[in-house]
Amino acid sequence: MSLHFGSPGTFEIEVSLLDDPSEVGDALHRASWGEFRLRVNGRLLTRSEGGAAPSDAVRWHLLPLLSWWRRNLRAIFNEEHLPRLLSEIPSACAWFERSTRPPVTLLEGEEERWFEDRQDWWARHALRAGADGGLVPFVFFRRQGEYLECSWDNHRFPPARKGVQFVDREGVEFVDVEVAAAVVSDFLREVTARITARVGQFSMQSESSDEQDPWRWLLPPHVLREIASQPRLRARIARKTRDGRHAFLATHSAETQLLAALPPSISPATILKVLGEDVAPDRGGRLLALRRPSKPSVTGPWEAGYDAALATRRALGLLDAPVGNIKKLLAESIDVEATAVSIGSAIDGGRAWLGKGSPRVFRNSRSSLGRTESFAFARELGHLVMDPAPEGEVAGLSTAWESWPISARAKAFAVMFLMPEGALKARRSLTKVDGASLTVLAEEFGLTPVTAAWHLRNLQIISEDQRLALLGRVT
Repeated sequence: MSLHFGSPGTFEIEVSLLDDPSEVGDALHRASWGEFRLRVNGRLLTRSEGGAAPSDAVRWHLLPLLSWWRRNLRAIFNEEHLPRLLSEIPSACAWFERSTRPPVTLLEGEEERWFEDRQDWWARHALRAGADGGLVPFVFFRRQGEYLECSWDNHRFPPARKGVQFVDREGVEFVDVEVAAAVVSDFLREVTARITARVGQFSMQSESSDEQDPWRWLLPPHVLREIASQPRLRARIARKTRDGRHAFLATHSAETQLLAALPPSISPATILKVLGEDVAPDRGGRLLALRRPSKPSVTGPWEAGYDAALATRRALGLLDAPVGNIKKLLAESIDVEATAVSIGSAIDGGRAWLGKGSPRVFRNSRSSLGRTESFAFARELGHLVMDPAPEGEVAGLSTAWESWPISARAKAFAVMFLMPEGALKARRSLTKVDGASLTVLAEEFGLTPVTAAWHLRNLQIISEDQRLALLGRVT
């Protein structure tokens, strides 16, 4: 009889306990022999071919997989950051492939540490790390904001048995982290009970054997070291991130959203000083009227960013006119304090609205990304308008460490807020734009020519070939 946990359309684990055809190993090991199927958003990741016969399931001893899940639950469901940042990485699996070679700038001792960190991370997040000789797909599980990312690559990392290949070669899917946590929790509890019944005596924890507080996995190691001497902050984070249903799962708070994106070169004290607590009277009422908080979609998050930007423009009475002085607009129309700071090139900007005082945003004048002031402030406004607000608080940093769906949605908000589609479509000559007129257009709406060209391309006003040709003329 098969045991089903979850739904095949979202996230499902299916298990069948069978009689072990061999007599190798102890009774407990043999009692765990069975089949394991994994489906993510309708995709069956365990289907293989090239063996004795095609199979939809991994057939092996399930005890090692159960032990791997229990041992790494907190890391799987909370550890979002990768050991070392690499640019333009779409998934955890892609990061693992790209990190095969360390950066050439590392010294000999640093290279060794690079590979140690990479291997430790693999052991926590790769299903194959729990296979113990079984043939399982090369799939990673990793927290991504409010989702569990499932990414796999059976093409570059095929199973060890020659000729056997998993049918779904590579991909990435996202599942609501609460949904996935419930499925895995039920799977561990029920399958453990069934194995116990088969051997008559056995006890296995149904949840993680890692006793570290779940919230600690939300933050990178360098941040944890920095806040080790701040017991009040740690206690506040522990209280705010506690999940009422699953002891191994942490929910994000304003503090973790802020600190999780912090690059190693910047201390938490620096950021807290920039965004610090404001004792002024609460002046967030006008921002509250603009709020459209929601969990970002992992498939086209920019669409929600576009919609929210246009709705915000309408609420502010901007129609299709350029925004102009965005700092003045934020201060006078929304009561948002916008400032420029100088804190190191790895941070582009940030925002904070901690339930009291003025909502505030900042842009970093030393940022290496080359954003315009208008874009940087509009992006942070997008975060304030759209980001979910645990306990009514919003905070975060715009860095390369930021969760991709949240970041992509806010950038889309910024570009549409500054350069609305209606204003562009009224200019019929844009299909024949050249480098000089693109520069003038970008300056009028507070964007760089590169960003403006991307926007015209995304709105299908110009083609990809035209975008590339324009960039060749303006860069």
